[in-house]
Amino acid sequence: KFAVENPAYVSKFIASHFLNTEIGGLLALPLIKPFEGLSEPINLYWVGWDGTLEWYNSLLLILYLAILAFGIAAAWIRWGWIGMVPLAFNLGYALANGIARFSAWRYNLPVDWIIYFYVAIGLVEIIGRVSRAFGSGYDIFRESTKSPSIAGVGFRWQYIALLMLFSIIGMFPWLVKGLSEPRYTSTNDQLIERLEARGYRREELEVFLSQSEAVIMEGLLLYPRMYRKDLGIASTNPWPAYAPRDFARMGFLLLKDKVVNAIFVTREPLDFSHAADAILVGCQVEDYVETRLIVFTDHEFISDAEFDPCE
Repeated sequence: KFAVENPAYVSKFIASHFLNTEIGGLLALPLIKPFEGLSEPINLYWVGWDGTLEWYNSLLLILYLAILAFGIAAAWIRWGWIGMVPLAFNLGYALANGIARFSAWRYNLPVDWIIYFYVAIGLVEIIGRVSRAFGSGYDIFRESTKSPSIAGVGFRWQYIALLMLFSIIGMFPWLVKGLSEPRYTSTNDQLIERLEARGYRREELEVFLSQSEAVIMEGLLLYPRMYRKDLGIASTNPWPAYAPRDFARMGFLLLKDKVVNAIFVTREPLDFSHAADAILVGCQVEDYVETRLIVFTDHEFISDAEFDPCE
């Protein structure tokens, strides 16, 4: 409804993301900037770049555009429409980015090679023409008598089989997800029964789980990490399980139908088994679960708070 009522705004929005993808692809080529080395990644120029270019980098980009144009022209002259297939993919992907409302950064990775591709063709073509201008007797760029075209390619069933093979490979993760059964399907009552078999009182568990913040779940425990007070992963958007906090704890992920960030408050490292099935009982606190009980196949841990009310 918004797109229908505001076509001009939506068109500008799509165009801005389209251009951002294309500019990001061009900026994959090196600029004249200081590089302090991998030992000081905080000084990488693209981390704090303000979006402006010095005059010499502007001239360098103009040179890149000229070489890129030369490469595209050479691909068209020598290979016809086949030489334009990467360019069509690039433009179509950039347009899809605009429609999907994202662009640049990691979203450029599927198409930034196309810039390298045409720049490489342009450089080789320029070197070849310069060598011939200086009287080189050997022409490594000998013109073919007939440029191939898509229409001239004969149909073969092997091509269909090859396309189907690549399609099946590309769809494999989706097929596996659709054909496989969910691994963790126990209900809350079934999980309580399993904990009851381990010696925990059903009444105590049911009273605790009657709170709106209380949760019980099972899943695959991944990447347990011990952090002391005020320590954690220093990044702009750290995972809640590993973000710096003002208390010591074990941080980990619990994988089920979704990823759950969880924390177990402790001052000592505990034997949290990586890639092990576990049952978790705890309290949902903002963006993570404060774990009160974690039960593995052959061992378990209960926090000092035990089944006290969630705060």
